[in-house]
Amino acid sequence: MLELEVNAERALAAAHRAPALLVQELDKAIDVSLHHMARTAKGYAPKFNSTLTNSIGVERPSRLEGLVTVGAAYGIYVEQGVEPGSYPNVGNIRDWVLSMGLRPLYSDPDADTWDIAWAISRAISYRGLPARPFLEPAFVEHQDDTERRLDAAIDIALEAA
Repeated sequence: MLELEVNAERALAAAHRAPALLVQELDKAIDVSLHHMARTAKGYAPKFNSTLTNSIGVERPSRLEGLVTVGAAYGIYVEQGVEPGSYPNVGNIRDWVLSMGLRPLYSDPDADTWDIAWAISRAISYRGLPARPFLEPAFVEHQDDTERRLDAAIDIALEAA
């Protein structure tokens, strides 16, 4: 979770003097910051067929609230990694095997890409997968700019009153 710091006294003073303007300016600052974070996260996200990258977006549940979201169900496993002990989806791994053009090395007529996918899934279940964060670095990269935007929004509301 991204934590931001703003001067609470100044924010309260602005809320008392020009509440509507403060909300309007904070809304703009939040929106700009969220879109910058989402764009940066897309740059940090690992690319396979861009499903993960294309699933990164922004949601605004309310005027002073916003989220950078990841629509791909596996995004959390990329961001946080996978501990050893659970088998990943073999079908998804087979899709990757097919896209990479991998074929069994041995001449077993019954061997196919499912065998490769199962072997990779088993290896992941033994070793896990390291985290490849893309959201957290984007948030950290934009934290200072976001705080400056929020402070500027408060300044606008204070100066207008």
